[in-house]
Amino acid sequence: MPSQDLPQLQWTIRNSSETYSISGVDRTVRSYDPQAALRDVSLFPVYRAQITNELFTQIVQDHYIVTNYGPPQDHYNEETRSRVLAPLFTHTVALFKLLVRNTPESIIEGRLPTKVRIEHLHAFGVVAILFIQVKFMLKTGKEYLDTVAQVIAEATACDYINSNRDLRTPIYAVLCDGTAFEFFMYTHHSNPRLSMGCFLFLASPTQFGQQLKLADLRTESVAAFLLSARQICEALFHISILGYRNALQAYYDRFMKRAQESSETPDSTPQWSCSLGHVYVALDQTRRAAHWHADGQIDAAEAHAVLAAATLEMSVQSAPEAYRRADAQALDSHGWDSETIRNC
Repeated sequence: MPSQDLPQLQWTIRNSSETYSISGVDRTVRSYDPQAALRDVSLFPVYRAQITNELFTQIVQDHYIVTNYGPPQDHYNEETRSRVLAPLFTHTVALFKLLVRNTPESIIEGRLPTKVRIEHLHAFGVVAILFIQVKFMLKTGKEYLDTVAQVIAEATACDYINSNRDLRTPIYAVLCDGTAFEFFMYTHHSNPRLSMGCFLFLASPTQFGQQLKLADLRTESVAAFLLSARQICEALFHISILGYRNALQAYYDRFMKRAQESSETPDSTPQWSCSLGHVYVALDQTRRAAHWHADGQIDAAEAHAVLAAATLEMSVQSAPEAYRRADAQALDSHGWDSETIRNC
């Protein structure tokens, strides 16, 4: 396939033949039995990456602010639902100080019977995570299989762009219809594969076709809403950390490969290694915090979540300076104070 930029490649894939007969898309789709309705795909674990109570409070407060749009269940417009759902992941993505950043696309009208809104989350420029919104999440029938094929097509396009930069990494996809969330992982290498997320914090973690659903405040309690919102936030945070970690690993591997070929170690290799080490520790700390929380040890969980946030910040600060964004901290608590605000 000739070199193409991402928009051109996506257009090609979205408008290809009925079998998506382009490279990895065709091979991935054909590797599953249509009669099994994706029950033959493998599963990958999704944990709750525990966030601090302070951060979750900010998320809830922001969600309250956008309630002027009404609950997401009221909207059939993907852009409006996106605004309502934004607080669920913008605060956690902000922890990466623009090393993970969101690049939304416009509403896309492709082969699917419904419009699709796609957002790319880049980690160090690598497309690591896709956030795909559809109008309705149908769990059976051709419409659902077409939607999953769209996930594969988008992931294949992004994987192709990443591989052209010699940065091969799994791509995670979050499929959402405004209230229900499904998680996927696409890996290429020599054998393109799609896996579906199983939520290890639910009662039946290995059940096929699991979704995380945002409780409806019109019919359910505030406690039920807060629990569902926190589960979704922390599952999304877990995927964000994985995407960030995988991008770091891809860059580290590329630098080591080039070092072996040239017999010289690039100056930034120790920084990639240090940043990568910190994020592995942070990921473990968030999982431990979630474990403590599930066991009812709330104070221990909060302490681990605070520690995880600090370790993640160490990872971000350890990344090579060329990739760090100075403007990411311009408006944090260190860049201004109440006196600055008062004099504006």
